[in-house]
Amino acid sequence: RNPSGFFARMMVQMKAKAKTSFLGPAGALAALTGLFVVLAMCLLFRQISTSGSSPPAPNQKGLRVAPDPGEIGARADHDADGGGGVGAPPDRPDGPAGVPEAEAHVDSSASILEAQLPYLIYGTAWKKSRTADLVSRALSAGFRFVDTACQPKHYDEKLVGEGWTSAARELGIRRDDLFLQTKFTAVRGQDPQTVPYDAGATLEEQVRQSVRVSLRNLQ
Repeated sequence: RNPSGFFARMMVQMKAKAKTSFLGPAGALAALTGLFVVLAMCLLFRQISTSGSSPPAPNQKGLRVAPDPGEIGARADHDADGGGGVGAPPDRPDGPAGVPEAEAHVDSSASILEAQLPYLIYGTAWKKSRTADLVSRALSAGFRFVDTACQPKHYDEKLVGEGWTSAARELGIRRDDLFLQTKFTAVRGQDPQTVPYDAGATLEEQVRQSVRVSLRNLQ
């Protein structure tokens, strides 16, 4: 019950035995050190097992990456009745009945960033003729960040624009609810037959032309 007294007695006994033990002083010290470690681990385990600490309080911002399948169905039913669905604007109810406001689904990219929530960016490469439909489905599923590029070799920016505008009309979301990012691709990364800018222009002019094409495509 008195660790200090216990160890004091053990130290005296270990020193006495060290003179006759084959371990010698160094071995006795190593054994005593091991004993200290074992006791420290036991004390730590006891403290953890008896602390009775409660789980951390839920985040006041309702930090959730994605709703469960049951909630998705509830949200779809709620939206069909005229309530706030997955894409409801911030000024409309944005959660199914029974879900606290603090835990309601975040509908805009700005609110996700402001709340410092984790998010996924929907990539649009290699989707070809299905790009518009898949982008629309992604936004309906809750994506608010979309990536594309002014590189016809792998992306169809025009269909990305069609996809997000179609979803916006259906979901009632605005352009500023989304984060659309595109990229400039150098000539060496383009298909020579579909370069979206003047390949013979200066790099600065190529970037300008690429950005203008992207703005037109993404609407």
